[in-house]
Amino acid sequence: MKDIDNKLLDGEVTYNSNSKTVIFILSSTLKYSSCYTAIIKTGVKDLDGNNMFADYTWSFTTLSAPDTIPPAILSTSPLNGESNIPVDVIIGVIFNEKINSATVTAKIFKLYDKDNFPVNGTITVKNNKITFIPSNVLEHYSFYTAVVTAGIKDLSGNSSVSDFTWSFTTNKALTSTTEKKKACFISFLPGSGLVKKFRDEYLMTNIIGKFLVDFYCEILSGLFR
Repeated sequence: MKDIDNKLLDGEVTYNSNSKTVIFILSSTLKYSSCYTAIIKTGVKDLDGNNMFADYTWSFTTLSAPDTIPPAILSTSPLNGESNIPVDVIIGVIFNEKINSATVTAKIFKLYDKDNFPVNGTITVKNNKITFIPSNVLEHYSFYTAVVTAGIKDLSGNSSVSDFTWSFTTNKALTSTTEKKKACFISFLPGSGLVKKFRDEYLMTNIIGKFLVDFYCEILSGLFR
């Protein structure tokens, strides 16, 4: 028996006459993800002394090394420390590999408000992503902390070994028509530099410009309905 480098492997050959089986017991284990070739030479004879007409050769490849690495979080949404997050946000976590959805429970993924009370919600798992959808919209301009505790397993059964925590702050409520209109202006013509100057100094002061943006906000976005 030879490895991919054509090196002969050490081992012991036995023969079972009842099953007519030749067994080669290796002196050491084979390598993962490696190709090996076995050969039975023409020197083999039957009980009448007849030799094999030709060598018999076959090859096989060993299986891949088992996954022993626990799943790890690659990114979160919102990001840690991010602010001005919409109150209808959906919280998400992306892992570096597919995870076992059965190991993701309400005890594993939690969201806490500023007073450290848990927020009710629904957890969904798809491939390597977990999402948490709050049952109700969050409070405006409030601090929230998400926690993914250890215990989430990948498809090979490896379990995450440490808790992962991150926080974010929701946006302020738009309480006046002016604030709503300003937000609408920004969505109407986003930009920076000269574009931003035109938006803020011309559209917000020019009668025709204000009319156009008001029309957009009223008809297209429905902010003032």
